Amino acid sequence: MQNLAKCPGCQSEITPTETSCPVCLRPRSRSEIMHDIIAAREIRGRRRMKLLLKLLLSAAVLWAGYRAYANPQSLAAFRDRILASAHWLTEERAIPGSIVPGSPPAPQAPADAAEAEPMAAAPVAADDAAEAEPMAAAPGLGTAPPPHAAKPARPDHWKAHGVAYDLFSLKPVVGAKVTFTSRASGLSLRAATGPRGDYSLRIPRADEGGFDVTVRHKDYRGEYLEEDSRPYRSRSRGERQEAAALLLQTEVLHVPLLPPEAQDESQYDLVLLPVRM
Repeated sequence: MQNLAKCPGCQSEITPTETSCPVCLRPRSRSEIMHDIIAAREIRGRRRMKLLLKLLLSAAVLWAGYRAYANPQSLAAFRDRILASAHWLTEERAIPGSIVPGSPPAPQAPADAAEAEPMAAAPVAADDAAEAEPMAAAPGLGTAPPPHAAKPARPDHWKAHGVAYDLFSLKPVVGAKVTFTSRASGLSLRAATGPRGDYSLRIPRADEGGFDVTVRHKDYRGEYLEEDSRPYRSRSRGERQEAAALLLQTEVLHVPLLPPEAQDESQYDLVLLPVRM
């Protein structure tokens, strides 16, 4: 089953590798295509992991059933042992001076005979004693189970952070204005990059619809590239020039940034193109 992506323009389902939307004919940027391909691979990986866990669980159940079927003697011995313990606990014991129903009357002792010694208690088998001892030590009914530790609540905010750097010189861009704008509420959160080109924002988690990210600097263009799985710092200058040409020729539409599901922070790096190249 192939995982599909959604076109930000018309919300139609398309394959992640499409270079343009077949419905609204909107061109798709390289960053958008790479983002959808990586997301599709992650979804396929999670599906394969779930299938593998189901197969392992089914194999464990089948193996346990096979062991029980292939060795019925162990099950029979365990059942006999349980029945013997239950019989020993419920059988009636003879008490001196008492009459057990169904038993012959005890012979009368002569009047001048000495008092009969009390009947010795029947010895308890070692196996029965080992099984009976845990039952005696078991806690009584009504004992409350130990309280479980409450799971800590997730914070209502998440942290977005990253760095902004020059595509050609690879130096950090200082003083760039980074803005996160909510598509649902219109809330705008702004931060300026520091001496190392880094920024950090605290964003509400409850907001839905995602955030559009913009960056402004007097020496750099408004368009930017998202950091790819293969960082631009590790590419040659020729490859970076090709990325700059693609950025100038096509309109880059970035996917709205959503809060991470299993984490409390998300890194979003920005690669800027200078005005004078």
